[in-house]
Amino acid sequence: MNIRIFNDLFINKIVNKKSIIIVESIFIITICLIILFFNNFYSYYSNYGEYKDGCIKTIINSKDIDIITSKKEIKINNKIYSYKVDEIKEEDYISGESFFKEVYIKVKDLDKVNNSYIDYLIIKDKETILNYLIKTLKGG
Repeated sequence: MNIRIFNDLFINKIVNKKSIIIVESIFIITICLIILFFNNFYSYYSNYGEYKDGCIKTIINSKDIDIITSKKEIKINNKIYSYKVDEIKEEDYISGESFFKEVYIKVKDLDKVNNSYIDYLIIKDKETILNYLIKTLKGG
């Protein structure tokens, strides 16, 4: 091989810094867009209750009963179960200015020991990180 051809092909090549910066910028912007649009942010309603005879007996603020009755999935120990509200007692418990109700939540396929206390989470909202940031910046 001729030395001149070798030098032209391999040694005397100058790396264009502008093209490297453009490629890196496109890569970083793509990663940021994927994170903003495809990762989800969850907000939870958190409470605890007593597990007895296949139901979770819990006391819920009257303002939060709509959250419990409108959703269908409950998260216990990082596992998601389906549930339904079995019964809402009519009598109110009063604490200060708040009213509370006793609610029985029937959870499917949950194997727990009777008379044990359970911390549970109910997903209130599921939205992308971008929507959450926009809502937070607007003050909503």
